[in-house]
Amino acid sequence: MLFKNLIFDNYKTYYGHQELELYIPSEIREEEQKNIILLGGLNGAGKTTILKAILYVLFGKRGISEQEYKRQFSNVINNTFFNEGGRDCSVTLTLETDQKEVWELKVKWSFDHLKRLINENRDITVWKPGARHGKHASINNIEVFYRFIDKIIPYHASPFFIFDGEEIKDIILRQNSNEMKESIHKLTGMDAYNQLLKDLIAIQSSLEQELSKSVSKSKIGNLNKELEQADLDISTLTERKTKFTQEIQKIENLIDKTKQVRNDKLVQNSKSREVVIKKQSRLSTELNMLNKEFSGNFKEHSIIIILSDKIKSLKKQLKNESDQRYQKVLKEATLTPYNNFINQLLNQNINPPLSNGQLTQLRELGEEIWKKENNVNVDRNTTFKEELHDISSNDYSYFMNLSIKDTNFISSIINKMEKIKNDLEFIETEIRNAPESVDISDENEKIDILVKKSGEINVKYKSIVSKLNRAKETKSSILNNLTRLNEQGVFCKKKMQSRARLFAEFCHPISIPI
Repeated sequence: MLFKNLIFDNYKTYYGHQELELYIPSEIREEEQKNIILLGGLNGAGKTTILKAILYVLFGKRGISEQEYKRQFSNVINNTFFNEGGRDCSVTLTLETDQKEVWELKVKWSFDHLKRLINENRDITVWKPGARHGKHASINNIEVFYRFIDKIIPYHASPFFIFDGEEIKDIILRQNSNEMKESIHKLTGMDAYNQLLKDLIAIQSSLEQELSKSVSKSKIGNLNKELEQADLDISTLTERKTKFTQEIQKIENLIDKTKQVRNDKLVQNSKSREVVIKKQSRLSTELNMLNKEFSGNFKEHSIIIILSDKIKSLKKQLKNESDQRYQKVLKEATLTPYNNFINQLLNQNINPPLSNGQLTQLRELGEEIWKKENNVNVDRNTTFKEELHDISSNDYSYFMNLSIKDTNFISSIINKMEKIKNDLEFIETEIRNAPESVDISDENEKIDILVKKSGEINVKYKSIVSKLNRAKETKSSILNNLTRLNEQGVFCKKKMQSRARLFAEFCHPISIPI
């Protein structure tokens, strides 16, 4: 299957008629071996909108929660177009099957003036190979449409062919974190930074030695002993801190691995035979209830549903005949007094006698004057069609009040039954492949032991960090005493201060997010 193009008509951010060409010519696919479509753009440019539109045209609400559907597809009309008075928007996807048929799938949404979704319609047009005109059909049974689409691109296989490139981040997250940090350090120059830091520390040590030369040997000796002891304590405490850090990291890794094993078991357990069988039983019960509801409604109203069009036509005919009968009676009743009068008048002897034409003219002129004087609005030339039905008033009333059942009600029940049947077929496959229920008590016990051990090591780690900070403060105090004792090293002191500022500038902590 190959995508040909995607058309947006006032859909979301795509104002007006926007067409995206997706077709890859055969010479490029076969000769250059290029058959992948990549969509790129800045954040908010509409990449995800295109992806979601393609998936929804093909697979509808499958795999989408009700919340996500309301968020993604309940307000899809372009705001500018809506403010201009537009109320409809659509997405059209054209594709070519392996049999060289061209399919045009279209989803159209309609909204009211409050931007509330009124309806959503799906249409499909299919062109056979070489045909100039396609066959068009509206999609009323969505479950049948799903089975139709799954023959071309199965829904459960679609993530392997249509996906968001940002999912590649998952691959990165699964990489070894230490190796990734080392790579980032090399790319960002952190190795050079660490080497510079060592050089600056060496300069500081050299300056400290220069300062010590200008102080009396006795005081310098005592301070140097204290400084050596402080360095020894710092070195020892630093090694212990590093050891505890490694142990804590090791335990946390074990906890993470154990949790992953437990979670994998829980995922399997959520699809165990017991859970799936319960779901199958619930759906079977629901299907039986729908079957009874369908049988009851169709048995009771089947004749009315089948003959609904003819019943509507007959109702219209009976109504017209009733109106005609009423007009006929009204005409006769209205003109009865005049007819009695004119008949008596024209039956009198008139000398000389009037011709038949004169008598007819006199009758018609008198009728017009009589209607005008009595405000009677009846056309004497009105013709009445022959009545085809002779039924009683009770039968007429019963028939006119006969309720015509809407076929949409029966269609909705059939759609629900089709969907449940599809779900039951899928569940049957799940039952065959589902694992037995699993026990995660061993993993929970192991996690509890590791968490307890991690807490104990953390207490020791905090104690070491506290001692290390005090040792560094002691060393700093000793260095300050050495600085104050340098009565003859004013120049060296200024040099020390200048380099110390440089040291502080380069030793400012740098944070690199990993």
